[in-house]
Amino acid sequence: MEIGMLWYDNSPIALKDRVKQAAGYYKEKYGRKPNLCLVHPDMLLTDEGKANGVVIRKGKGVMPGHFWIGVDEAQAAKGAKAKSTKKSTTKSKPKRS
Repeated sequence: MEIGMLWYDNSPIALKDRVKQAAGYYKEKYGRKPNLCLVHPDMLLTDEGKANGVVIRKGKGVMPGHFWIGVDEAQAAKGAKAKSTKKSTTKSKPKRS
């Protein structure tokens, strides 16, 4: 991800809920659903998580309480390619008269 939105939320609610809220705002503002959110390493107990289709990863350059959320183009292209491959391999059923 090269471009994203910086979001601050240091509230005590669960990290996944805060990411969902940031993702909702991002989609409303930019018209595209984000697929990646980078957070300060201390905010995430594992190396990676997921909330509502958004991958959550540790980002060393992200300050505590902040989220860098946006679209990872490589990940989005990989997902689009997988969807198109799946569509082309499914057989269509003949129409009934």
